[in-house]
Formats: sequence, C-alpha cells, structure tokens
Amino acid sequence: MPGDAREPFGSGENIVEAGQGAGFVFRIHRMLCYAACKAHCVWRGRTSEFEGHCLRGAVKFAVAPPTLFFAHCHCHYCRDAHGAAFVSWVGAAEARFRYLPGSTEPQWYQSSQQSRRGFRSNCGTTLFFASSICRGEIHIARPAIQGPMDREPQCHVFCDQHADWIEAGDRLPQYTSEQPGLAKYEAVRS
Repeated sequence: MPGDAREPFGSGENIVEAGQGAGFVFRIHRMLCYAACKAHCVWRGRTSEFEGHCLRGAVKFAVAPPTLFFAHCHCHYCRDAHGAAFVSWVGAAEARFRYLPGSTEPQWYQSSQQSRRGFRSNCGTTLFFASSICRGEIHIARPAIQGPMDREPQCHVFCDQHADWIEAGDRLPQYTSEQPGLAKYEAVRS
C-alpha cells in the first residue's frame, strides 16, 4: 500500500522532484525510513544553491536543492578512482547542477561502457560520476561541496566490497550489491 510503513514511498512517488532517471535514488530511499528521509529532503526553507569546487578552485559548480541522496559508496570502482576507503556521493538531478561563471570544464574519463568520472587534471581532484545507468543524475563527491547542505549521510552502499582494513563505525543502514536498488550497477563492470 503506498505510503504505509512497509513501502514508505509507495511505487516510486517522487518526493525529491528528481524527474526521470532517478531509479537508484528511489530504490535507496525506499530502503530508508520515510519520516527520516522526508525530514532530510526538506531544506528548512533554503532555496539558495550549494557551491563547490576542485582542490585549486578551477572547476566551480553549484547545485540547487533538493539533492537526491547522500551515500557512502564502498564499491571497488569508487575506491580505486578516489584512492580512498569509500567515497561519499551526493546525487543531484542534472537540471539542478551547473558550472559557475569562470569555471574550467572538468575532464572526463570513460571508466566503463556506461559510466564516466569527471576530474580536474591539474590538481587531480575526482569530482563527479555520471552514467547511463542513472540517466538525469550527476553524483558529486561530497568533500567538494563547501559547507552544509540539505541532508546528512543516509547509508553505506556496496558494503560487501568494502576495504578489508576498515569498518563503518556509524549506525547508518548498510546495503550490499544484491540490494534491488543497487543491482543495476553490476552492469558498470562490463
């Protein structure tokens, strides 16, 4: 039944105004508590954009709230691309993302047939992930966004691929590759 405790978002109700191609977001959101997610998705009246940039400030961007999700990804690809134990991604609808005036365009590396990663070659900052698997979205490395934003971390994903030398010490939900909302990312490997 839509809206009840068993299926918080019914059959994909779009409470974050994400538009088409946000299947990953809806599946992740369905896994989270409706009340908690709804509180995170409302930016307490703020309508201004969140701004961010690469290490040297050459690539500058802005994202208009609401964002789609905030998740810590432990997959092999993200860990290898960032040289980190996991990557904290913020999802945004492409229509809510823009480069700021004077920004340098990032370079893009085609990391798989479906996916690409945006980075700044001069300073080496990996900033973005985009894929045909999640059309209409851009995923932004959270450390590149300056200051607070409209939500806190919501979950850990691909936990079955985590680095052997680290364990998540928070109480966020943890999801494996077999989770229905994450299964489509298996295609990234090809």
